[in-house]
Amino acid sequence: MGLWLDAAGQDQIRGRQIDEDTWNKFICELNYRYEIAEKVSSATVMETIFGCLSCYLIKLCKRPSFYKQLDEIAEFIEYCNRDILIPRGLYAKNPIEKGFRVLEIYLIYEPYDSKMEVCHDVTKAPKLVPRL
Repeated sequence: MGLWLDAAGQDQIRGRQIDEDTWNKFICELNYRYEIAEKVSSATVMETIFGCLSCYLIKLCKRPSFYKQLDEIAEFIEYCNRDILIPRGLYAKNPIEKGFRVLEIYLIYEPYDSKMEVCHDVTKAPKLVPRL
């Protein structure tokens, strides 16, 4: 698959009390874990062969090692969110939820800006009419 995350987005979160070393360690650890998950070994080859021979019924008995690694990566991201990122006002979304295209970092605890606020009076909104 060749998944590789880049730490270049650090400029956009620089004022979020996260230093460059912590950010780079987080990205490098994710890259390392994805590299391990994608690694072809004799065990993964045997899983594939047994899967083909059993019409993939073996997946009902044994979870493939790739998915085990993805579960470990999800746990790692949860740990980093809980202990490192959320206290600094950031939240990392698991890349698998976006098809490994992007690692989304959400800025949380944004300061309130009254100029950006658009207030809608929901009591004056038109009522919904069901279709018949």
